[in-house]
Amino acid sequence: MSISTGSLSVFMCPLIDINELTGIDCSVLHPDICVKCDLKGGYLSGESIYDLSSVSHLIYLTIWASTIVIGTLGLFGNFLIIKILKRRNSKRAFDFLLTVLAAADTFSCIIAMIACTVPIFYFQNWIRGGHVFMYSFIISFNTMLFGRSLSIFTAVLITIQSFFMIAFPVPSCQWFTPRKTKLLSLSVLLFSVSLSIPRYSSVYIGVNPYSHEDFQKSHLHEFPYLLKPTALHEFWYTTLNGMHNQIDYWAPLPLLVFFKFLSYWNVRKLNKTRRGLNCNQQIQAVRMFLPVVIVLIICNFSPILYYILMHFKKVVYRELYALVCLSTALNSSVNFPIYYFRASNFRSEAKVLLNQIFILFSNVARNERCELSRL
Repeated sequence: MSISTGSLSVFMCPLIDINELTGIDCSVLHPDICVKCDLKGGYLSGESIYDLSSVSHLIYLTIWASTIVIGTLGLFGNFLIIKILKRRNSKRAFDFLLTVLAAADTFSCIIAMIACTVPIFYFQNWIRGGHVFMYSFIISFNTMLFGRSLSIFTAVLITIQSFFMIAFPVPSCQWFTPRKTKLLSLSVLLFSVSLSIPRYSSVYIGVNPYSHEDFQKSHLHEFPYLLKPTALHEFWYTTLNGMHNQIDYWAPLPLLVFFKFLSYWNVRKLNKTRRGLNCNQQIQAVRMFLPVVIVLIICNFSPILYYILMHFKKVVYRELYALVCLSTALNSSVNFPIYYFRASNFRSEAKVLLNQIFILFSNVARNERCELSRL
């Protein structure tokens, strides 16, 4: 008996339970019809995706709720950062790059909350594989990875810029003019887009040809639509061995550690001489941004673990998917409290802005009470 085996997209596999050893599930009605997943999806505990009272399901819900809370706070914090830096009307490259980072983090907070929320509709059995759900799932997840790339490589650019301003202060004024800094930011954006092209171009949504079968393990027959690999999938993930993912996950952290170490080494050299007095502003910038880099490194542990298991063990755990969303939201939300406690000038400006926002909301509330009393 010849067996017909169809392949599913790697993005489809985390949504179904399948044989952990073979990654293959066959129809009960027609055992010669099978589907294969190159990645095995599942919970860490091995519990079924259909068990809504499972521990793993509750863990996912907890991580999702944390992502929503942290992401919402991050949106407010990044709004304040952008507002404060715009008020300065500064021509410094560092201030402009911080504004770009805050904008990237705002985007990342929004899309991380969406990417973590969309699977909830599926896990709760509210929506099972509809066209809108499939599009929402694949677009939100890939866009979150794009936002993560944009944020982390912008942080790399800021770290490199800080190093050059410390090590080569005079020529750096020519290297990081407002125009050149904008071009560098644009190059980071384009680079992040290029890393996302393979993800978007390797998957498409098609009608489920197995809807009349009976897959007891994966319940694949319940899906009206499936995520399927495109013709480019083999090129991106087999021929190039997922090079875009390797660059995205492996490259940023060594660059951050390397240039941050060089920056602090040069700061120590400057502090031993009177030249440090002339670079006080740059030294403060390096010290202020250090906790951002540390948090960024910590927040990338779960995405790197997610990638290692996906690339080497060919398995995707749903709890880790949720942790990637949470770490993205957390990494994009911590900058405001760091700037607030590490930079006295920023803290003073933040207090003024927060006071103005409080007065504005107080006036709005008072006006609403007056309108109600008239009624």
